[in-house]
Amino acid sequence: MLEMIGIGDLHFGSSLSQHLPSTKLHDFIISEIQTVLGYAKRNGVRNIVFYGDISHTPHLDPDSLLVFLHLLESHPEFNFIVMTGNHDIADSGHHSLRVLQRVARSWMSHVKVISSPKTLKLQGQRVNVLPWPHTETQDDALNILHVEVKGSMWDTGRPTGGTLSVPKSHFCVAGHLHTAQVVGSVHFSGTLYQTNFAEKLPKYFHHIKYDHDNDIRQVKLVPHQPKYTLHNIIIKATADLEKIPSDPTALCKIFVKKGVDLDPSELSKRPNVVKFNSFQNKQELEVLINEDLYLEDDSATVQFDTRIMLKDWLKESKVQSDLAKRAIQLYDRITNQR
Repeated sequence: MLEMIGIGDLHFGSSLSQHLPSTKLHDFIISEIQTVLGYAKRNGVRNIVFYGDISHTPHLDPDSLLVFLHLLESHPEFNFIVMTGNHDIADSGHHSLRVLQRVARSWMSHVKVISSPKTLKLQGQRVNVLPWPHTETQDDALNILHVEVKGSMWDTGRPTGGTLSVPKSHFCVAGHLHTAQVVGSVHFSGTLYQTNFAEKLPKYFHHIKYDHDNDIRQVKLVPHQPKYTLHNIIIKATADLEKIPSDPTALCKIFVKKGVDLDPSELSKRPNVVKFNSFQNKQELEVLINEDLYLEDDSATVQFDTRIMLKDWLKESKVQSDLAKRAIQLYDRITNQR
């Protein structure tokens, strides 16, 4: 039987780095991975797979590359599979793991960096590794994906619009989506930590058991508590200040409703408050809370969410129906031209 630990998108180099108060993002991520490796050792699991999106951009910064390389090199007791995700790949076809891939081929036999579909044999079982955007799943293998599927949800709770339907007999584990979920035969681990303030807790990683001949297909979502957690705190009255946690590792964005009489010094006393916003209505609050997702999601997702918010705003503002209809038509025409 094959046992494997599955770790979701790492996103070295993401914008979260600007909010961490006393550590560098790459050191924080490495520390989170080390916790998972400790679990693997205690449970006798030797195979570790990273589900893609190792880097937030196709150009992994040197410091992140060095610390990740050192982590892999320091643990020859594990077999590592590192695959590319959509954030890792540039339009030119270059990807963030090119250097790591060459190093692994030369002198780290326990590390496989996979940027194109490849079927491996681990502990007598077939493992079908499908980096983004490949989706050619198989019946007689453990399939590893990095893509949304039909019926999956974004971190906002809205449908991804994915069109891939995976046959029930094709057992899959996957990255790409940051919120843990199971859609048919596809198991998404979510991320080890909140990569932005729009993501919710709790966080997990996968403990997988697979044996095709004996029909063993198990995925356990193992809870993971990251060192830093991210919180959106909505202040509609001064009494709501009590909602702000005192734990310095609980980083907070504060959203204050306009009109609330709030002494700015109250927030400056709290080192875990990393950003302050004011809002006027429900729609404006939604935009502010989800701003990280709107900046980072695929353009189709941004357009989908923005269209809904535009319709909500037109309705709340009681815009005449014919004018509202024209506004939506103009929006659709503009976005389709892009």
